[in-house]
Amino acid sequence: MKRTVWTILAFFTVTVARASDLATTFHFNPTLSREVNPFVALVGGSTTSLLLSNLFGLVLLLYIPLLLYWRVPLRRLDVVPATVRDFASLLLYGRVLARGQFLRACLLGSPLPKHWIQVLRLWGFAGCWTVAFGSFLAAFSWWAVSGWQWTWYQAFRSYLAPGNYPVVELLACIPVGYLAAVAFFRTEFSEFKSQTPSRET
Repeated sequence: MKRTVWTILAFFTVTVARASDLATTFHFNPTLSREVNPFVALVGGSTTSLLLSNLFGLVLLLYIPLLLYWRVPLRRLDVVPATVRDFASLLLYGRVLARGQFLRACLLGSPLPKHWIQVLRLWGFAGCWTVAFGSFLAAFSWWAVSGWQWTWYQAFRSYLAPGNYPVVELLACIPVGYLAAVAFFRTEFSEFKSQTPSRET
C-alpha cells in the first residue's frame, strides 16, 4: 500500500513539475531561441520537438522505471541485512559491500550492479523526485531571471554556466537525488523487515 501511495505521488509530482517547466518555457521563450534541451537543439527548436522529447523522455526514462518500482516485488535475499547499507548492497550487488566499496560503487560504478531490475526500480523512485525538483527549479529560474528581473540570480547562474550552459539546476539535483535514493532504500528496507518473519517460516 505504501509503495502504491509513493508511486502515485511521484507520478503526479513529476508530471506537474515537467508541465510547469514547459509552461514557463513557452511563456518566456515562445520561439525556443534560448532552449537548452539537447534533443531540441539537435532536431531543431520547435514546439513539437520540445513536447515530443519531453513525452518520450518521461515515458522511457521515468514512467516505465516507476512502473517497475511499483509492480516488481522485492528480490528475495539469501542473507538478512543488519543495516540499510547492507540491504542496499544485497539488493543491487547480491553481496554485502564494506563502506568504502559501497561508496566507490555508488560514485564510480565499480563494481557494476548485479541486479539491474532493482537499479531501474531505484531510478523509478529517486529519478522522479530528482527530475521533479529540477523541473520546479528550472521554472523558478525562468521567473527569477525573465519575470522578476533578479539580476543577482542571473549573475549567479551565469557564473555557474560553463560554455553558456547553466548547471545550477543540475548541481542542485545532486543532493536531492541522494536523499531520494536514501528514502528508497529506507522504505524498501522497512518493507523487507516487515516481510522477513513470513519468509523465514
